[in-house]
Amino acid sequence: MYAVGRFLQIAGLSLPILAIFMQITDQVSVGKMLVMAVAAISMFYIGRILEGYAHS
Repeated sequence: MYAVGRFLQIAGLSLPILAIFMQITDQVSVGKMLVMAVAAISMFYIGRILEGYAHS
């Protein structure tokens, strides 16, 4: 469970970087970039919760 939580945190931190590069190359609209940002925040938060449960 710790590894899954850590993976979600890393993915949540990597997704905004990917969204920025996609926006620079005009592959994604601003609305989709916002959705990616919300998804990244959710993934990071869920990963943090899972990691916390693994330590308990």
